[in-house]
Amino acid sequence: MLRRYFFIIVSTFIITLLIVSVGILQIMNNGIEKYHISAVDNQKQVVNTYFENQVYNMAILARAHAVWTDAIDNVNTNDELWIQDNLTNYLYEGEFNVDFVFLSSEDMSSIHMIGVQEDQINQSNIVQRIILDDVEESSFIILNGHFYLVTGLPFSNDDGSNQQGVFVIGTEIDSEMVSDLVILSGENLVNSHLFISNLSTYTNEEVHGELVQIELDSIDDNIYIYAHYNFSFIDYIDNTIKGHTITIVASSIFALIVVVVLSLRSFQNQFKLLLNQLEVLEYKSKHYKEIQKGKSSELNTIIDVLNDIGVQYNENLNMLLDKNLEIISLLATANEINDPYTAKHSENVTFLSSKIA
Repeated sequence: MLRRYFFIIVSTFIITLLIVSVGILQIMNNGIEKYHISAVDNQKQVVNTYFENQVYNMAILARAHAVWTDAIDNVNTNDELWIQDNLTNYLYEGEFNVDFVFLSSEDMSSIHMIGVQEDQINQSNIVQRIILDDVEESSFIILNGHFYLVTGLPFSNDDGSNQQGVFVIGTEIDSEMVSDLVILSGENLVNSHLFISNLSTYTNEEVHGELVQIELDSIDDNIYIYAHYNFSFIDYIDNTIKGHTITIVASSIFALIVVVVLSLRSFQNQFKLLLNQLEVLEYKSKHYKEIQKGKSSELNTIIDVLNDIGVQYNENLNMLLDKNLEIISLLATANEINDPYTAKHSENVTFLSSKIA
């Protein structure tokens, strides 16, 4: 009975411990994974929003100079001096953070540029789409290993009519923009590890950890931002929950060991008590003394069997003694029948012996 109860208790305890531990770890891992995904998505959103704002600001600047009747007229007449003073050199040399300007009339007869070569930009998707579809567009272009944010639209009158030609301005994604992204990423960015690449896979020897890829796609070139994030809150939760889980498991194992040791010690004490009683047990005595029971039901079962054997043995011993006395009495009677001179001799000897004793 004790063994069965002990097995049930220990099994229930172990199963419960495993279920609780696995449950805690599963919940922790799922929660941390979801939080990590959410945190990474937030960082990606920060980067995307930053570039959306850059595109918006560039678009306003481009629109202010392309939606201009004077611009159409002077581009079509190929007034180079006016174009330099009001468009190309004006934007490139002014405080507009513009690194190149490209413009062309509808028939490509009048082309002007600064900061970029014609063959680098003329066949780009953004220029071709603006000319063909007369739409405002933005894109990323890689020129000579440098990354540019480009926006453009067709020239038009002040009221937006008579769209024709193309006007494109570009700004380099330089160290200043990278610094802005580092600042926006905050303390989650490890050691300012933020890199720009045109490769879909990227590694850096300085980074000891996983790099998060943020893709900036466009109709021309795709640009990838790689950042090394470390979300301290996630690490805190991860370490805390793991620590608590380890504590629970360790405490449970310790409690289990204590229960096992105490149970084994109790069983050992009961077993020793049984052995001591067996050592002093006198099976030849007419009055068999029963072995005392203990707390262990298994040992008590053994004691019951031993007591039954002892009682049966005692009964058989008493029966054997009675039979021996009967045999002796019969032998004495037979001896006295054969010799009358010894009549009552055995009885008298027995009587006198008992008196002397």
